[in-house]
Amino acid sequence: MEATDEPPGAEMAAAGPAAPTPRRSLKLVVTLRPVEGAGYRALLALGADGCDPLLRSAEAGDLQGALDEVPALVAEAEDRWQTHPRNPTVRPAPRARPARPSGPPASLPPAPPEPEAAGPIPDATGEPARPGQLSLFG
Repeated sequence: MEATDEPPGAEMAAAGPAAPTPRRSLKLVVTLRPVEGAGYRALLALGADGCDPLLRSAEAGDLQGALDEVPALVAEAEDRWQTHPRNPTVRPAPRARPARPSGPPASLPPAPPEPEAAGPIPDATGEPARPGQLSLFG
């Protein structure tokens, strides 16, 4: 090793120390479900204020085995939260609406004229209906 006039650790300072990850409050939820045989299926959820939780599932023999997974989960969560603290928001696709005309509503065409009655309508017997009397099949 060469002798230098620089104090110990100066090399690391010149290279730029890694910025320490800011400490934050963390919330850990551990759910253990027994599996056939021995052991558990552990569901680990790690969250922080302003960040979406990171979820992981692991096989564990006991609670201590599940807790042994936490340091790796914290490191993974911190890396993710540095770039993506929140998961993308999913918005429902807009529904297709029928096209509406942009101008004023079109007016309805005029109704056809009523045909003029040529006289009294004959009833089922062929005789003209008398005034004030309804025909049976007219």
